[in-house]
Amino acid sequence: NTRPQFTENLEAGLKWHIRSGLDFTAAVFNLDRESYTSIDPNNAARIITIDGSKTTGFEVALEGYLTDAWSINTGYTYMDGRVEDISATGVQVGVGGLDGNKPRQLPEHMFSIWNNYQVSDLFSVGLGATYQDSFFVREDNTVEVPSYIRFDAAAYYDVSDDLRVQVNIENLLDESYNPDAHSNDNISTGKPLNARFTVSTRF
Repeated sequence: NTRPQFTENLEAGLKWHIRSGLDFTAAVFNLDRESYTSIDPNNAARIITIDGSKTTGFEVALEGYLTDAWSINTGYTYMDGRVEDISATGVQVGVGGLDGNKPRQLPEHMFSIWNNYQVSDLFSVGLGATYQDSFFVREDNTVEVPSYIRFDAAAYYDVSDDLRVQVNIENLLDESYNPDAHSNDNISTGKPLNARFTVSTRF
């Protein structure tokens, strides 16, 4: 028994074509949410309604070729959010004590970079990293998932104009990390060191 959730997003951005094959983009944003549901921090079987939240931030990205052989795709995002909940305790009207807390699963900083280098006409390699800042699982802010950085790599070989073989290696350093969470006592774990082999063709 809740009213519909309302969202309002304001965003402004720009794109700079630095040169042929290389672009820089940036954007600032403000996201307001009203009347959304969450889990009661004191009773996981109970749904509560939170008055709203406000998130502001910006993102920047650089994509394209730095040299004839080296291409890059990188981006950074910053987000600052707060819960706005001043209702009295109750299933329909929310749970007091959350006002001013961080919204759920909102890392303050995120960064990713992927480099690809063309070693020869037929062979290329890739190397990248992904960073995610710590975040709170729920609006009660009692359980915090730690930050992590993960490194990935890849290699590509063009057997012919129509056939490519490649290997992608994820979590190159076999780090333990938690990319996601469902509730305060149900937190996902990231994959250990793993590889994926692919053969692709065009016709």
